[in-house]
Amino acid sequence: MLGISVSYHRQLSHKSFRCVKPLEYFLAYCGALAFEGDPIEWSKMHRWHHMHSDTPADRHSPRDGVWHSHMGWLFDESLNSARRDANGNMKDSLSAPWFLKESPEFYSWLRATYMYHQIGQATFFYILGGVPYLVWGFVIRVLLTMHMTWLVNSAVHIWGEKRFESRDNSRNNWLVGLLVFGDGHHNNHHAFEYSAAHGLEWWEIDMSYYFIRALELLGLAWDVRRPSPSQLVAKRIPNQNLPAA
Repeated sequence: MLGISVSYHRQLSHKSFRCVKPLEYFLAYCGALAFEGDPIEWSKMHRWHHMHSDTPADRHSPRDGVWHSHMGWLFDESLNSARRDANGNMKDSLSAPWFLKESPEFYSWLRATYMYHQIGQATFFYILGGVPYLVWGFVIRVLLTMHMTWLVNSAVHIWGEKRFESRDNSRNNWLVGLLVFGDGHHNNHHAFEYSAAHGLEWWEIDMSYYFIRALELLGLAWDVRRPSPSQLVAKRIPNQNLPAA
């Protein structure tokens, strides 16, 4: 889950922090092992979501039902086709992600060899301990990670509190926040999508941000982006608690 939340989501999709290249590549590779797609496609799909969140153009909005937003959208070929270009890639106004421009060799290689890494990790677990290791080390782990990611598409666009103005129905849900390393503080994220911190109150547990902050303190990460007190005030919904500055 750390590879998805820290790398795919916060760093590659939103450029909320920078880090040393070996660590960037390692985290992106961890994200690839979650079997949710290569980083290029994942980030494009996610940025599309932010551009069209909870509108008819959103691929996984609860507007079309909880099941659809959770995982039904994966099987809606008519919807998927409408969101893709002639080459089968997600349409995106930012056609070349920043990380692909900076490191085309690594990310192009990871995309081209993506399925081989899935076969490789499945084989590794099978050799290590047979079917039980394959099932628990690969199948169950991947399915749990997928469903935790999908909760961000479904549950936190339905249930929770909304403390900041955003153009959608994103919500802060503390339980999902615990499960997905902080990404469940989703209204915070949609209000300040560039922010490396999704938990903006001390009680909003955000394991991914704690990890990023530790890297920053060690000098391994920099340009860690956070909303300023004035930005928090500007987007605060009246009569809602304001995160401490």
